[in-house]
Amino acid sequence: MAAHSTGLVRSLQIQMRVIGALLMREIITRYGRDNLGFLWLFLEPMIFTAGVSAVWSITRNLHTANLSIVAFAVTGYSAVLLWRNCASRCCMATLCVPTWR
Repeated sequence: MAAHSTGLVRSLQIQMRVIGALLMREIITRYGRDNLGFLWLFLEPMIFTAGVSAVWSITRNLHTANLSIVAFAVTGYSAVLLWRNCASRCCMATLCVPTWR
């Protein structure tokens, strides 16, 4: 085996640049070069969370919980949306590869 003179810090910097480049490639592939498409990545969960918070705040008299609905929606619904979208995209990624069996 050949010994490499690249240090740990430099290796980590290279890995971070590679991961960043892969993320940028995925974002451009998925959303195009339009800034609006990339903006939707952040706006969709925010709009959904704001809607859930609004509905729960309006119907506050119908339930007796003393829990802050906005805090629950931000931490709960945002995490569920993230998990659901990631799982859905992973499942769809396998469908795009025709040689897998």
